[in-house]
Amino acid sequence: MADNLGGSCAVEDVVAMSFRVGAGVPGVAAWDFASAVTEDAVVLSGTEGRLTFSVFGNDPLQLEHAAGARAIERPNPPHVAQPLIQTVVDDLLGRGRCPSTGESARRTTRVMDTVLEGFYGGRSDEFWLRRRPTR
Repeated sequence: MADNLGGSCAVEDVVAMSFRVGAGVPGVAAWDFASAVTEDAVVLSGTEGRLTFSVFGNDPLQLEHAAGARAIERPNPPHVAQPLIQTVVDDLLGRGRCPSTGESARRTTRVMDTVLEGFYGGRSDEFWLRRRPTR
C-alpha cells in the first residue's frame, strides 16, 4: 500500500507492506514521512512476548511477556549518530570498516521500490503520472 497523505509533494509519503523472511516468519513495516508525530520504533513480537524499542529516542526498552512487563533503561549516547559517524571517519582514515555502505542503503531502497512496483503495477514508465490505485 502506498499513498500521498501529506500533499506537500507529488509522490507517495506513506508506504506499508507485509512480508515473510527466509524461515517464513511474517513481518510488517510502515513508513509515514508525512506524520505529525515523530516516532521511530521497532516492535518484535513472538509467541512468548514482545520487545518494543525506540531507534533514536531515549525511551526505555519495553519487554512484555506472560510474567509481566518491565522497562529496560538504555540511554542513547549524547549524540545518537556519533558511533556511526565515527565508523565512517575510521573507514575514511583506514582505521576500520563502516558497516553502513551505499550498498546497504540501496538494499533498503530496493525493498521499498519492490513494494511500490507491486502497488503501482510497474515503475518502468512515468508511473507517478498514472492514476493511483484506490484504497
